[in-house]
Amino acid sequence: MQKGFDKLNIAGVALQFIKQKIPVVGYSDFPECWQVVGQWQADRQVRQFNIYFYDEDIQGQRGFSATCTGRDASTLESFRIDEKKVTLDLLVLGTLQRLNGQKWLALN
Repeated sequence: MQKGFDKLNIAGVALQFIKQKIPVVGYSDFPECWQVVGQWQADRQVRQFNIYFYDEDIQGQRGFSATCTGRDASTLESFRIDEKKVTLDLLVLGTLQRLNGQKWLALN
């Protein structure tokens, strides 16, 4: 995943793979799940995205959230649910597409 950010010259992205509670408003009572957490500084904001693996399996159900300035996200979205076979490359592509949709990677 780091290589995808490097190709777009997005510097300073810190990536973690951790098991924790879902940091989305209203989900504090849900069990912990494995997550890829990406965080970086841009435009005087700390930007963060999370990819959730509810089934502890890359092929299982997944979710996505994004937030700025250290707050819990307000929306939890499904992530790449139409894919029959998910690979790391598809996860990276999907992440970059979502972040670009947020206008976090480039203005269009």
